[in-house]
Amino acid sequence: MKYLSALLLALFLPNLAVSAPVTNSKGEEVFLFDWHKQPAFKKLWHEQVGKHAPKAPMHNWVRKMAGPMPPLESVKIGGKTYYYTTMCQPHNCGYNKMYILTNKQHIAAYHVVYKDDDSLSTNNPDQIYIYGKPTEAELNFLKAEWRKEQNN
Repeated sequence: MKYLSALLLALFLPNLAVSAPVTNSKGEEVFLFDWHKQPAFKKLWHEQVGKHAPKAPMHNWVRKMAGPMPPLESVKIGGKTYYYTTMCQPHNCGYNKMYILTNKQHIAAYHVVYKDDDSLSTNNPDQIYIYGKPTEAELNFLKAEWRKEQNN
């Protein structure tokens, strides 16, 4: 039994996501919008997310990275380090939210939209958008974060 437990741990441990807060050299929390002020990251956001966002004005916050968000967390997925956060439509967080991973060279995002209380209460999104061509492991992580939030 002890060998089986060790084997299972060895098989699944590399795929577990472990998070830690991201801080700068002053010990301050770092937000994705801090990176968005840098021209290279702003261009990356535009190329991988912004220009693929739905054209409706209600999605301008996605194109401009203009929604509320918590500080970044460092996560390991499959042995690789990523930075994770969420962002939502201002004044509509419960109905229009993104789950975002980046390693500063690539961005993957899972964007969930509910149009009304019925779709929200049944946990049945009206629209799901996927940005940045996430790998299977990245997409699984983002979906798991969304599901975790739905269960709270």
